[in-house]
Amino acid sequence: ARSSGATGLSETGSAYRDERDSCTPADTPAQKRVLETLEGHLKEGVATSIAEVHVNSRNSAPLPILNRKVPADSALMQKLMDLSARYKAPLSVHMQFDPDSVQQLQALLEAKPDGILVLAHCGKDTVAAQVRPILQKYPNAYCDLSFRNSPQESGRFPERIIFSKDSLDPAWRSLVEEFPDRFMV
Repeated sequence: ARSSGATGLSETGSAYRDERDSCTPADTPAQKRVLETLEGHLKEGVATSIAEVHVNSRNSAPLPILNRKVPADSALMQKLMDLSARYKAPLSVHMQFDPDSVQQLQALLEAKPDGILVLAHCGKDTVAAQVRPILQKYPNAYCDLSFRNSPQESGRFPERIIFSKDSLDPAWRSLVEEFPDRFMV
């Protein structure tokens, strides 16, 4: 029986700890282990998605161990997008929208149009105007709106709230209405 579970958070995190450069060069031992493990999970039906890979969470990860910034278009990310395409498994990426990270993300989406990329938390620290160009240009990019509502963000980062029990930020409403099939709650 297939699971609806995800694979990838602990595996990629472990690779980052084992080899600080595991995200950049191709075919490091840590990278090979991660890819073999994730492909096994996808092939066996243990998981149906790859989540949540932290590429830029320097200031937005819930745990200090997840605070990192690595290239969003690294060799590892490209291979994860290949797995996404091969198994039709969404790849969820936690990424703050630093300009260099956005450029790298666009390069990844451009190079791997058959993969399915989900922006975890819709970019975490983004405004709708930053996400719109990504959704306009890359039909394989999606947004999940988790952790962008109160009470999760209200105390620490009220500016990151997209929706509440009673309202939806107007700029985000416009974006969701423009791309209704590209958002997940």
